[in-house]
Amino acid sequence: MPGRNPHDDMKTLTLLLLCGMLAGCSQKSSVGSPFHKRMVDLSAGQEKGLPSISIETHLSNGETRMVMVVWPDGRIIWSKDSMKGGPPLLEGTVDPAKVRQVLGKLEGEGMFAKPADSLFHVGPDASSHFIHLYSGKKEAKLISWHELYEVNPNVVATSSGLGTLGDRKREDVLSGDTKEYREFRKLWSEIRNLSAELIPKEGKPFTQPQDGVRPGN
Repeated sequence: MPGRNPHDDMKTLTLLLLCGMLAGCSQKSSVGSPFHKRMVDLSAGQEKGLPSISIETHLSNGETRMVMVVWPDGRIIWSKDSMKGGPPLLEGTVDPAKVRQVLGKLEGEGMFAKPADSLFHVGPDASSHFIHLYSGKKEAKLISWHELYEVNPNVVATSSGLGTLGDRKREDVLSGDTKEYREFRKLWSEIRNLSAELIPKEGKPFTQPQDGVRPGN
């Protein structure tokens, strides 16, 4: 069964707004998802260790779908749908030096020293993206719902929650938000863009591992 489309799900959006999203509702969510733990090793019988970068979509119906995962050795699996994730999935390889370069750039910008509270922006029971970064013993986790809900051209996600734009422009609303939130959105976009640049131009269909791990339904 396909996951619920946040773009069309205005009923959920309305409920979120009525529940006080406009009054401020960025929530700490548990990021140690079972899905991410399964990503430790997607190759049957091979120990890959923790991924360097993983991006997941967690839909409000409880479904979790892979967007992309890349390991330190350059192995990469990604979805053709960079927004919702899930099948069809492709796999390939990328130069491990490029993976290190991405993590090194983010570390140089202080990514792994940022307070956790500043990296979680999502409302309760809402669809969201999870980003996990690992560099040696350093770890960073980010969660946000803005990409999924801003597919609707009349919605804006701010530090206070979800709102409707009406006659306003999204960039104008965001320019008036807190400096912390503007920096978060800039950082999020940077990570997404750098991660996308790691994806090869071509890949082969991802072969389901023998242990039944399902990176998206």
